[in-house]
Amino acid sequence: MAVTLEEAPWLGWILVKALMRFAFMVANNLVAIPSYICYVIMLQPLRVLDSKRFWYIEGIMYKWLLGMVASWGWYAGYTDFIHIHKKRTDSTQFLWIRQPLARSECSELLQLKPFLLAMLFVILQGPKPLVMEWGEDIKAISKDEAVMLVNHQATGDVCTLMMCLQDKGLVVAQIMWLMDHIFKYTNFGIVSLIHGDFFIRQGKSHRDQQLVFLKKHLENNYRSRGRKWIVLFPEGGFLRKRRETSQTFAKKNNLPFLTHVTLPRIGATKIILSALVARQENGSPAGGDTKELDSKSKGLQWVIDTTIAYPKAEPMDIQTWILGYRKPTVTHVHYRVFPVKDVPLETDDLTDWLYQRFTEKEDLLSHFYETGAFPPLKGHKEAVSREMTLSNMWIFLIHSVTFLSGYMWYNIIQYFYHCLF
Repeated sequence: MAVTLEEAPWLGWILVKALMRFAFMVANNLVAIPSYICYVIMLQPLRVLDSKRFWYIEGIMYKWLLGMVASWGWYAGYTDFIHIHKKRTDSTQFLWIRQPLARSECSELLQLKPFLLAMLFVILQGPKPLVMEWGEDIKAISKDEAVMLVNHQATGDVCTLMMCLQDKGLVVAQIMWLMDHIFKYTNFGIVSLIHGDFFIRQGKSHRDQQLVFLKKHLENNYRSRGRKWIVLFPEGGFLRKRRETSQTFAKKNNLPFLTHVTLPRIGATKIILSALVARQENGSPAGGDTKELDSKSKGLQWVIDTTIAYPKAEPMDIQTWILGYRKPTVTHVHYRVFPVKDVPLETDDLTDWLYQRFTEKEDLLSHFYETGAFPPLKGHKEAVSREMTLSNMWIFLIHSVTFLSGYMWYNIIQYFYHCLF
């Protein structure tokens, strides 16, 4: 379709904004990730002397890195429409913004000075509800150990979780992600390796071996590094890639025929529960509302059934999150919390339990796509949503610290380079 003269400024602004955002993300990664690595290297003596404190500090830096990723979507403006309003006070002119940009106003915006454009990209008037949370409030269990079982539609799911967990205390600092091994080779791969996330290789030929590796990884890295939450995508891949296979398997085995999710795989969930659920003296799982045993960890206490929904069933990918070229949208996240003592650990029973949860996810998503809202929780007459917001001041702070750290490490490395050569 040909671009009209009226649309040209609008499309031009979209392109300029995307390029500016991409340039900022590249600069941010070139500064933030090396700075994180330098701090980790510098703190190695502390790791030997006080491992617990070392991993606490590393977790805070990790949370800040994920906070910067979350801010990319936060400032992409996936909420209201952008309108430009000018207000004069004495001789000073102020610019007021809200999202996203109207076509007729782009030509005026493009006339602004370059440094103002950069500021507009980084600092947009907020807060803006990029994520709406539904269901149970998981802040109440943020200090307990939990595993999140999340449906998987696109790469943007990960960014969404990075954002909506930012205001859940130290959850992001103490979290462990299970993700596809391909992410190991991305720019963030080295950070995840240091933090102790697990990269799992998909495919039948690797499945059994990967589960053995996962069990060893949990035993060696989970509690020794102070981790408390695990994020798992039990479907084992994106919805669009697994749906047909899942439906074929369901037909052959007389299982629920699902459209908005796929039948989950059991292996990783079983390994996590078996490795991390504390046992009482009678062998039954100790979790949920049970009392802590003498000087022993409560172990994994909660299973958080997490359902991510996008309006019109159009998931968001990482490219959209970074470049911000998509039309305004709000992502919705629904939580249900189950005490781990109510979750069966035997393979067949656990399989039935997981299939039931994903069948319920199917119903939740069907209701959302029909009505634009999730249904109320059991025992409630109305469904209540909560806006998840990020603090503009906090985002400004972590970016400032990051770029100052990058400048500091650059000068330190440059100094030693000149001393040696």
